[in-house]
Amino acid sequence: MFNHSALHQNVGWERDVANKLIVYKTLREVEKGEELCISYGSRLWFVDADVKAEEEEEDEKDVMAVLGGIEV
Repeated sequence: MFNHSALHQNVGWERDVANKLIVYKTLREVEKGEELCISYGSRLWFVDADVKAEEEEEDEKDVMAVLGGIEV
């Protein structure tokens, strides 16, 4: 079982049509205990945690930019 990540997947897949298989392979060295993540694609039925995290980072940058312009 894999969790979804659009940005930080560490597992990829290939279709083996002739043998009716999907072959999963790690994309890099995976640390012991590390979560296995794969991209589920673009049509998600849930909120993508990666996108939400990016939006929160952007919101924080916007707030800091505004606060940086306030004179003390």
